[in-house]
Amino acid sequence: MSDWNAELYERFSDERALAARDLIAGIDYKNPDHMLDLGCGTGLSSAIMRARWPSAKLTAIDKSESMLKIASERLSKANLLCASMESFTPEVAPDIIVANASVQWVPEHGPLLAQAVRWLTPGGILAVQMPNNLNEPSHRSMREVARSAPYSTCIDFEAQTRAPLLSTAEYYDLLTHAGARVRTWETNYYHVLPGVEAIAQWFETTGLKPYLDSLPAHLRTRFMADYIDALQAHYEVRADGNVLLVLPRLFFTAVARGPVDNTQE
Repeated sequence: MSDWNAELYERFSDERALAARDLIAGIDYKNPDHMLDLGCGTGLSSAIMRARWPSAKLTAIDKSESMLKIASERLSKANLLCASMESFTPEVAPDIIVANASVQWVPEHGPLLAQAVRWLTPGGILAVQMPNNLNEPSHRSMREVARSAPYSTCIDFEAQTRAPLLSTAEYYDLLTHAGARVRTWETNYYHVLPGVEAIAQWFETTGLKPYLDSLPAHLRTRFMADYIDALQAHYEVRADGNVLLVLPRLFFTAVARGPVDNTQE
């Protein structure tokens, strides 16, 4: 894919930060020495980590240079690296690893999660949040439009469609097999947006991006218009003129088993 549109992603930063705050609030750990943010994006999750544990050393990685540029403006005293999650290995074992809305972009990401548990110090915590919205109208509509003419001849669905998440039980088994104690939950977020056009803008730099990248420039604007039309049937305008974007998100924390217990604050 082409680089991410970090400025467009930031347009909804307040809403996107809600899940990051909930994820990091679910981490029971005192006084970490080293923290790692896998797929930090514009630094929303990193900034929340820094505010909660200001004395810890923070490394944050992302493969998008435009995202890291904004992250560098948001963060101070952080080691920001341009790297992919699949190829990265930390130099120092982290006490906390956060992957907020990032791991779902890695095909077959199970081995990456298991490896992240093995990176941790004994008693360290991996905290992961992933959008679980492929069956929501927002994503069903984008697939329906992409399969229609004239777009279908330009798009390789196997390559461009994000793979479904594993089941909650499969993640549980994967992480317990890696030697972790696991807690998991799911939350539906109802984001108040000023119309279906805003829904399209929300996903333009995430779920829609692989489809748009596949299209020639002259079809992208037309695709977005058709997508907005398709959304109209699924998102009713409320009495105040807004629409509600429902976005389910899957969370889990995995505590690496070992002789050190840092989970009591």
